[in-house]
Amino acid sequence: MKDIQQLKEEFDKLGKADNLAMVKFYESNADSINSINVNKDNSHYDAKLRLQSEYGLSLVSAGYYSQAVSVLKDSIEMFESSPTIDSKNLYGITYFEHLLWNYGLALWETKKINEAKILFDRLALNYPKNEKYRAWLNGLKAEKVKKITRPLWIVCGIWLIGELTVFEKFDNSLQLTLSLVGILFLVAVGVAELYIYLTMKKKASA
Repeated sequence: MKDIQQLKEEFDKLGKADNLAMVKFYESNADSINSINVNKDNSHYDAKLRLQSEYGLSLVSAGYYSQAVSVLKDSIEMFESSPTIDSKNLYGITYFEHLLWNYGLALWETKKINEAKILFDRLALNYPKNEKYRAWLNGLKAEKVKKITRPLWIVCGIWLIGELTVFEKFDNSLQLTLSLVGILFLVAVGVAELYIYLTMKKKASA
């Protein structure tokens, strides 16, 4: 087992831009890192927090999103509970914002849409001047709208087939009712698709 001083020295020798090296370093020293007693003192707490956070960020940068989700979730919770950080100034810490953003990205990439929306709600609320977070939040809302429009398109397709075939056999009042209902469905789908297009366009340019 390595102590925190050994781990720090080895970590400091890694290239800052070499995400795969960080991933390899953490995983080859996982037993030593996991055994760090965070209750011993602040230096032990901070050492484990730093190593775990950098591992999570490196996983995202390297494209290992599924692994990154759980690592960054734990890192953020650990960051929030740090005995050396004033919770009142939490959102003023750039590194914490960086953790949140990468966690949100990992959630998005692993299709955890509801969790990602909650995270980007948090980012947009606490960093209102950052247009990127608002754009991503809108994009996530658009994804949720997509789930509604897909079955609506099926309904519209069935209605259109009926309009061209069996509806003409009904009496005039029923035909009118079915036509109005179908038009309303088409308008609703059209508005939803326009919303999706505009919000996704904003997200892409963020």
